[in-house]
Amino acid sequence: MLAALVRFLIRLFPFLSYDYRHRRVKRKQTCPACGNRVRVEMRFEPAQKLIVCGCPICFAMWGYNPIVKSEKFAKPVTEE
Repeated sequence: MLAALVRFLIRLFPFLSYDYRHRRVKRKQTCPACGNRVRVEMRFEPAQKLIVCGCPICFAMWGYNPIVKSEKFAKPVTEE
């Protein structure tokens, strides 16, 4: 009974879930190239289907897979 109540509350308020809080891409990260802790610039690359983060100091770029499917929030890229 208690487990059903907890699942119901997590379904209503997804921020109560441990996985939801720790799956996101953080805004402040340590750059893998220069080692500085910076506020990264994030953008979505629809061609690669990645969230690309960039360091403003050394201009290094790295990517993460998105949590949700990219078809839900991005239009497909077509070359004309």
